Amino acid sequence: FGKDHIDIIGYQNLIASFYELQGKYDKAIELLDAILERQFEVYGKESDAVAITYNNLGFNYHNKGDFERAKEYYHKSLALEGVLTPSTKHIVCVNYVNLGSLCENNGHYEEALEYHKKALELSKVVYGEKHRKGYSLMPSLEYSKRNILIEGLDATLTANYNRNITTNVDTSSYKYNWVGDTKLMNSPGEQS
Repeated sequence: FGKDHIDIIGYQNLIASFYELQGKYDKAIELLDAILERQFEVYGKESDAVAITYNNLGFNYHNKGDFERAKEYYHKSLALEGVLTPSTKHIVCVNYVNLGSLCENNGHYEEALEYHKKALELSKVVYGEKHRKGYSLMPSLEYSKRNILIEGLDATLTANYNRNITTNVDTSSYKYNWVGDTKLMNSPGEQS
């Protein structure tokens, strides 16, 4: 317990996420490096937690503009695919999407397309016939008035409207897992 309790890593990850959202990538990376060292002590160097932290490090280096380090960490995460549990297997898709984005940012469009195709194919394995339909309407209006009553007094009025309709459709009679195995269910649709 105390400062070495394993739950501390969860809180540190939350703080690293806040640094990332604020654009403080160096602080996020510093904290994620500390998290990684603790994970090595607790889980060893091959665990799903380590794979996720590698991905998070890659994402922060990507946002910082250090594309070589980002790619290095995304590949380290992918190298741990074999140790991922079914509930964390999605990190492989996330890594492929992140690598695709990284390649796009560097003008390597063919390589980006290959990574995105890999993410798509892997996601089909687990989601099977389940899909989502969505429609959004998001108009906005902005009105600005300068020098109201006196010089230098400005006002801006912004109005936004968001209308979202999303439908999840699951017509499959099968239950899927991350390795592509299927199991016939008694009835089609989402199973609890």
